[in-house]
Amino acid sequence: MANLTTNPQRSNYSVLIIDESSENIGQLHQMLSGDFDVHFATDEDKALTMMDELQPDIAVIGSNTTGFDRFVLCQQLGCAAVMLVNNPNVEDMVKSFAFGAVDYLSMSVNAEVFKLRMHAHSVMARTAKLKKHTLNEAAVMPEAESAIEEQDRQKVLIVDDSISNIQVLNEILGDDYEIFFATNGKQAIEMALEEQPDLIVLDVVMPQMDGHKVCEKLKTMQETKHIGIIFVTALNEVQDEAKGLRLGAIDYIVKPFSAHIVRARMHNHMELVKHRKKLSSLSMTDGMTGIANRRQFDQVMQRELHRAIRNQEYFSLFLIDIDNFKKYNDHYGHVNGDECLKEIATAIASSRVRMTDFVARYGGEEFAVVLPNTDKGGARVMANKMLNAITNLGIAHVNNNGFGIVTASVGVQCIVPDSQMSITSLIKQADEALYKAKSMGRNRIVFIEDLC
Repeated sequence: MANLTTNPQRSNYSVLIIDESSENIGQLHQMLSGDFDVHFATDEDKALTMMDELQPDIAVIGSNTTGFDRFVLCQQLGCAAVMLVNNPNVEDMVKSFAFGAVDYLSMSVNAEVFKLRMHAHSVMARTAKLKKHTLNEAAVMPEAESAIEEQDRQKVLIVDDSISNIQVLNEILGDDYEIFFATNGKQAIEMALEEQPDLIVLDVVMPQMDGHKVCEKLKTMQETKHIGIIFVTALNEVQDEAKGLRLGAIDYIVKPFSAHIVRARMHNHMELVKHRKKLSSLSMTDGMTGIANRRQFDQVMQRELHRAIRNQEYFSLFLIDIDNFKKYNDHYGHVNGDECLKEIATAIASSRVRMTDFVARYGGEEFAVVLPNTDKGGARVMANKMLNAITNLGIAHVNNNGFGIVTASVGVQCIVPDSQMSITSLIKQADEALYKAKSMGRNRIVFIEDLC
């Protein structure tokens, strides 16, 4: 994240300041106006009117609000809101988060830290608004929406060189989230790549690779740059917090901390993560069939291949192609062809037995299946199950080599990959097996190793 105090480019994020004190508004306007589009309201009615008219990315509820209930207003605004107070206290902070605030800060907050936090919250808030708009636009895709709602328990990766600190955070968060942990920077990066946590709780002071370096590395990697990072550390100087936020962290919590505060902050961040994942899922869903698209397939392949290499376990990839599909379209028409693809996608996806089994539309009439930690025996069982699911549909196809119904061919690569194995090589090998299945008469399964 760029240092906003030295960035000549003005951001396009908008802020609504709500405070009865013109002095407070002036102070906040001075801090934000160089980087944000700033508006202000001095009473509750004006604030709600401006919310409807301007739809700002974020609201700042100032410390002088004696004429209205700041907590109720926070709930009514319907946008990300930051609470500013003169005398911070734990009870007030917990209540703010319970009413939907995304942050709780002292009016004496350092200007740079304030702008960095506002920028981070604005980015997340804009994503949430975009998600809502996109979901409305995608109302015609019930299959995609249904798939998006089926979400696993959210994951948290705790990184700290102290086991006792990990245990404390696990006790606080373990009931609500699936917890993973790492005790050094190298392990943290590997875990982030493999588990793709929703949030990372990261200590700063660690031997060899400190938290700042871990954060920098994660933010430069395509596979992990989207993961939110929360620094939890004993370093409590303003420059420490500013550095963490500049590196891309979404929050900075100083030890010792209150369990209530950690839970509240995590809950609010996780809600935004849900919004972002829903938006991302829509962009990674095939619009016609409702299953994953090629973009999501590429990401899953990268993650699961990395896991298989590290754990030295089997990795199976299927490429499934509908036999003589061009002839099907020519005879029955493209509308029926689309319906055929939808039914086959559902049949293949319904054949999965584990949450980790992954099905995607690879392109045209071709589908891809990723089966982590699946050996040749398991892969053969699953391939037969999927092939039978397709033939059991009994979709008529008079021009399909005498079969009379729609069939498919399957090419399989099943391997314990080493560090030299690439995604391109795996796909090429599965494709070679698929080509052989078609040349042998179609409606069959071929493993690449059978060709050696």
